[in-house]
Amino acid sequence: MNARKCFSLILALLLCLSTAAPALGAETAHPQSGYCGTEFGGASLIWILDEEGNLTITGTGRMADYPFNGRAPSQPWGREIKSVFVEEGVTSIGDGAFGWCSYLTEISIPASVTEISQGAFYFGSYGANYGTAMQSTIHLYYAGSEEQWKQIGYAVTSPYIIVYFDCDGFESPQTSGACGPDLVWTRSPNCMTIRGTGTMQKFSSNSVYGTARTNAPWFTSNVINIESGVESIGDYAFCGSWISVVSIPASAGSRPTAA
Repeated sequence: MNARKCFSLILALLLCLSTAAPALGAETAHPQSGYCGTEFGGASLIWILDEEGNLTITGTGRMADYPFNGRAPSQPWGREIKSVFVEEGVTSIGDGAFGWCSYLTEISIPASVTEISQGAFYFGSYGANYGTAMQSTIHLYYAGSEEQWKQIGYAVTSPYIIVYFDCDGFESPQTSGACGPDLVWTRSPNCMTIRGTGTMQKFSSNSVYGTARTNAPWFTSNVINIESGVESIGDYAFCGSWISVVSIPASAGSRPTAA
């Protein structure tokens, strides 16, 4: 073999090696789709992740579990997802499925889901299913009724997770309404505003998982803004709600019972 042929052979071999193995220190990107079911080799459920960080889970049956492996959950879609749409036919949300997903802000769950692992939103030392590591509130839109949700048995103990019932996809069934003769409330994803003039109606409380919760028609956000002109806050208006900021005007002079 002459020197020229020997050189060409060595060059070809080096090219094959360079394309077959990733560069040292290079990060391996998460796959954009795969299986996440428990039947047919996982193929009973399929997950698809788009470039915007939106995850869709489709198929029929139970979701696989992705338990904490000592550092983080092992879910194949990674931890930087922003929204999750679980399609009708999926019957469970697996352990660790959305653990440590600190950028997750909304998830749509169909009425076909009858089981949610208590570790589905695991956040390690920050808490059983929430933590200060989260960047924002998770809005969980459930297609079934409140009674169906209770039957699932998933206890939301987190101020970072707000559950809405009777939803169509990511749409909450009610985002505004009246709360007094001349008062209205409107809700955006992270803020609820009460405006108008006069007194707020009185509410009562119900027991949800042993905790008193208001029967007011809203699902409160982290921030409550009560505008000037509102003269009172109704009894039990925000009872059992997790609120980080409340703005109350001087006009609201009436003191409520267990607001």
